[in-house]
Amino acid sequence: MLLTGAVGSGKSRLLGEVGRLAAERGIRAGYGAGSPRELAPSLSPLLEALRGCGAGLLDQARLMDLASAADPPFWLLQEIQERLEESSQHAPLVIAIDDLQWCDTVTLLALRNLPLRLAGRPIMWLITVRAEASSPVGDDTVRRLMRAGAPTIRLGSLPDLPVGEIITDLLGVPADDALTQAIGGLEGRPQLILALLRGWLDEGALVISDVARHMAELNPPARFRDLIELRLARLSAHARRAAKIGSLLGESFPADLLAVLLQERPVKLVSVLRELTSADLLIADGPGLRFRHEPVRKAVKEGVPSCLHRAIRRQAVEVRLARGTPAVELVGMLAESAEPGDKIAIRVLSEAAADVADTAPGRAAELTLRASELSGRGPERANLLAMTGHLLWQDGRLGKALTLLHSALADPAGLGTEGEALVRLGAARLASPYSFSDAVAQCRQGLELAGLSEKVRTQLLCTLALNLTLCGGTEAAAHALRLLMEAADRTGDEDLRAKAVRAESISRMYHRDQQVKPDSLRADLGLARNDPFAASEAVWITLVGAVAIEPDNALAVIDEQIGEAQAHGRPAIRRLWAMARTRALLDAGRLSEARAEADALFSAHDELSEGNLADVTIIYVLARAAIHTGDEAAYRRIKPRIQRMLDDPAQAVRSVAQWLEALRSGCVADGEPPQVTADPADDPLFIRMALHAGRRDRAETLAEICRRRGMVQRDRTVATAVAAHARGLLDDDESALRKAVDLLASVPRPLPRAAALEDLGRLLRNHDPAAAVMALNGAFTVYAEAGAGADLGRIRILLRDLGVRRRRVSAPAQKPSTRSLTPAELRVVQQVTEGATNREIADRLFLSPHTVATHIRHAFAKLGVRSRTELAQLILTDQLVPSATEVR
Repeated sequence: MLLTGAVGSGKSRLLGEVGRLAAERGIRAGYGAGSPRELAPSLSPLLEALRGCGAGLLDQARLMDLASAADPPFWLLQEIQERLEESSQHAPLVIAIDDLQWCDTVTLLALRNLPLRLAGRPIMWLITVRAEASSPVGDDTVRRLMRAGAPTIRLGSLPDLPVGEIITDLLGVPADDALTQAIGGLEGRPQLILALLRGWLDEGALVISDVARHMAELNPPARFRDLIELRLARLSAHARRAAKIGSLLGESFPADLLAVLLQERPVKLVSVLRELTSADLLIADGPGLRFRHEPVRKAVKEGVPSCLHRAIRRQAVEVRLARGTPAVELVGMLAESAEPGDKIAIRVLSEAAADVADTAPGRAAELTLRASELSGRGPERANLLAMTGHLLWQDGRLGKALTLLHSALADPAGLGTEGEALVRLGAARLASPYSFSDAVAQCRQGLELAGLSEKVRTQLLCTLALNLTLCGGTEAAAHALRLLMEAADRTGDEDLRAKAVRAESISRMYHRDQQVKPDSLRADLGLARNDPFAASEAVWITLVGAVAIEPDNALAVIDEQIGEAQAHGRPAIRRLWAMARTRALLDAGRLSEARAEADALFSAHDELSEGNLADVTIIYVLARAAIHTGDEAAYRRIKPRIQRMLDDPAQAVRSVAQWLEALRSGCVADGEPPQVTADPADDPLFIRMALHAGRRDRAETLAEICRRRGMVQRDRTVATAVAAHARGLLDDDESALRKAVDLLASVPRPLPRAAALEDLGRLLRNHDPAAAVMALNGAFTVYAEAGAGADLGRIRILLRDLGVRRRRVSAPAQKPSTRSLTPAELRVVQQVTEGATNREIADRLFLSPHTVATHIRHAFAKLGVRSRTELAQLILTDQLVPSATEVR
């Protein structure tokens, strides 16, 4: 019988088990093994097995002399055959020969003939051979035996279930995920699995409770290293050297690189690689090579003196760099082998970070951080730290990013003047979405430093101008913009000019400057989206320019950006756009969806959902939804946050809070136009409230601003409609109000249209009751569709005064709709309804389990369900309305 299989598959263990069972039954059994050592005596594996079957079976000394002769006579095999025939007449025999691939030619000659000649005798021949036979003679022996009908058993890798049973049998409990994954890297090889687990047990490295865990890093234990060292000892000196150097080259490496490091011509490496693959150490990996099992590579690496690790790996890096290998393929070896001040390492790590930053900002941050550690002191380190902070933020690790930059600023002398300014610029950019005043402070401290380069100074000015605008520092922001434009003119730097134009556009839009044109706004948005540092600026352009680009277009832009951020693994940027989406949904009159998404973000309670941008999106949306629906409990829930906004240093935040309080109370908000409302489409509401309070002067001021804006942007429906609505309120002009109603009917701004219908009905109720009822009924319908219960109550009173009674209705019970889900959330929900676990979803969609859990939490909030069971029930009962994307 032939037993074949790879190294460690259990062939030798099976022979030992057969020997044990034979001994229990009184059957004589002998064991012999081939040896890779060339000096081993001829016929020694077979003679060793025969000795195990009985000491008096053969004259060992005489046979050894005959076997070692230059030309062993034929009667040598004849004599062995006769003795075996005689011995087997008294009792059965078991002859086990291990590692046929290493047996000498005389033994192979015997194994090709004796089993066939003695086929009728009670003798069991058990012969093991590696799946990759290593010599023509050995291959021929296997083929002859198979042709003669020898049964063959191939021992493959153990499936996961038996491996799990081995672990449980040995440890008493199953392994946790990390330990299971480590064992899984051994491809079900029992010998390796047992050596690894027993080694960790010997060293006390496992914690056994309900599951088995490893206490620290999963490094190979001494028992496992000894086993691998024993395997290496069976190899030639050249093969051992190649294996040890290869173990230092990472998980995969090109064969020609190994040849260079061994100082061998590639053609001379063929036999060495054949030996290593036959020993099951190396396998082909595309155009290169790799160790079959990563724990084995680590064990071989442990056998190389640590003093040589850095030198060999660095030599390998230099060889591959000279051959044009992409930087990203070398960063692992380079990060470990580089020393402080290594300019090549810093350059390569930075290039690799740039290559992966677009899709893996977290990985890129690790590379730039390592580069900063190597760079020492000065501007280069500061620039790398600023880049690391930005990448960490993109990866959703804002706290770690800020800690990194603030720690660097604690020792400004180590950064130099230019370096300190760069780090402060990085800190300001990180602060921009969360604290406008902190961003301003960082920029100002940076600009106070002497001797800054033009490039750094202008970047600080650009960030300063944006945040000063939002803080209410109008004159200071204008001054910073002038300096910025002058620098762009002076240097001819088109990139700088684009940033200056973008900052100026945001300032103008925030102040509702009538000169802003939709085409220039779209161009500014394109510039911001193409700048890796300008994500928050792009969001602001979308938010404050919503009147010009229309809500439906804003939603399209936002959904595109959410999908892109999700695809590129940028949770922080995705969160910014998700906040903006809640505002766009509110503008589109989709109150239920806006509130659901804002509530999901508000309930996240993480650092990315805090700060000024969250104030003017999440909190604003939740408050407006509460006001429109009359949900006092919901407003009280966020009241502490609104109170904090009233005291915020940034005027943009204070203005939003003041407007919310004014809407809730019905009183005129403090402040001067145009900062009194959070949305230009709300300007008519302010005018209505000012007229009611007897403040016609304030109403006239804002109405004139609306008129000028409508004249310049006459091609924009919303701006023109708002101007007409404002004039109609101020002058009791029926035709202006009808114009506003007609214009707003063509754009997706239902709530402003309902407000215009309401004001038209108020104006007509005294002289044309029938027309007033028609207008108020129109407002009632729009408010009902939006679910604006408080507004419905107000319209109902006006209609009742005109003799019309409308039944008290709440918003039609809207069926849950997947339209409220982002593309990423929709993909996760689809997996949930198919019964997938969080771990399975993460594996299928290439996400982290934490991200999957976040998507599920947000989706459940938007769909109004609390469990997977409820979601499945919605699907089964066909209650879940599909999105337009799903229908298509």
